[in-house]
Amino acid sequence: MEAVANRKALEPPLPAGVPAGALVERRLRGAWRQVRELAEIDWGLHFKLVLPAMLIGLGALLAALILWFGIVRPLDNALAEARARHGRAVLALADAKYMQVGFTAGGPIMRNKLFFFGDYVRTNDDSGRLTRDNVPEEAFRRGDFSSAPTRIYDPATGNPDGTGRTPFPNNQIPADRISPIARRLLNAIPLPNIPGAAPGAINFEQPYVREKRTNQGDIKLTYQLAANDLVSVRYSSQNARTKDPATFGIYGGLKPFAGTGTNPTQSLGVTYNRVWSATLVQEVRFGRTHHHNEAISEAHGLKTSDEFGIRGVGYDVDALITYD
Repeated sequence: MEAVANRKALEPPLPAGVPAGALVERRLRGAWRQVRELAEIDWGLHFKLVLPAMLIGLGALLAALILWFGIVRPLDNALAEARARHGRAVLALADAKYMQVGFTAGGPIMRNKLFFFGDYVRTNDDSGRLTRDNVPEEAFRRGDFSSAPTRIYDPATGNPDGTGRTPFPNNQIPADRISPIARRLLNAIPLPNIPGAAPGAINFEQPYVREKRTNQGDIKLTYQLAANDLVSVRYSSQNARTKDPATFGIYGGLKPFAGTGTNPTQSLGVTYNRVWSATLVQEVRFGRTHHHNEAISEAHGLKTSDEFGIRGVGYDVDALITYD
């Protein structure tokens, strides 16, 4: 009542003969003028906050462009030219693609009591890469090691401890001494594709794409037990599937491992919060996470070793690796 009385005291009196509705109109005009002033203040504050962020973003973009076009691209071109001058094949990396989409949702279920939050993210990550290593050259596959600096000795000669063995004439292994199984294995390996490479040096390269697909999401419920008590339950799930192809397909390749791996992970958590005072907050948290990894090679389930003539190899054990 005192505030109303003071406000009325500050308002100039209406001239005689002016209706009471004019007072309402004057008050509305004053209120609208105040709203416009507040809006101008808010817009000015908004501009002051957004402008530095925009300048920082533009600066980061400019720095990235300078780094890419001024350093990375010229360096990559210089390396490609150097390899070309030394007689090396120049193969481009496989295309790299990255895409991420998702959504979030949240809100009250019971007003001032129960709330929910959820999110989902899908990530496609295709990483272009290049395998480079050494593979047997055509002469070596025939048993001709005359260009190699290492002497090749006949294992059928000499003593059991390796002494006294006789080297093959001209460092060449006779064709009838090469194992048929070894010939089949060599036929599964491509020939060198880097011309001019010295014996034993890197003479093969092949681009490939490592594919990774990830689905992940969270859901959380929060319940207001009392003014100072909160309890929340959260469940999170992530399932990543990675495919890293072998250089030679089902025959393996030059990498430590190649195949398909799945990595599902689930996590459950419960949290209790208690506000004791303005300076003391208590949080109690319980949780459990389960992680499973499974790696399957491209030869899983196949009897390739039997087809090559190597009997009794446990292909199921070697091709499948799992752990929790």
